[in-house]
Amino acid sequence: MININELLSYVTLRVAHAGTAIDLPDTGGTSTVFGSLSAFVTFIINLVFGVGISISLVFLIVCGIKYAMSSGDQSKAEEARNCITNAIIGAVVIIAFRLLINLALNLFGFKGVDELLPTS
Repeated sequence: MININELLSYVTLRVAHAGTAIDLPDTGGTSTVFGSLSAFVTFIINLVFGVGISISLVFLIVCGIKYAMSSGDQSKAEEARNCITNAIIGAVVIIAFRLLINLALNLFGFKGVDELLPTS
């Protein structure tokens, strides 16, 4: 099995800048991009939350425009209302996901994901 720390220690990153290459410092395989598993899980939770809320907001705006542009057509207005309802339900589900994770961690005595997962 490949250890990501060992793999990263063998890779030398080069950034092209004005025709020259800049060597980034070698970490010696002791650290990763996230530093620990808990930092990675926290990042994923925040990413899912942010992307989900953003998508819900985009759908809400697009469906609101569709509703405004329905021009009295009952079928288009109903379709836009259903789309708005689904966007709101999606936002509520994403927010509930975040709240339930925090609630579950607090019920078991953890202040966050950092205390739940090992740091190394």
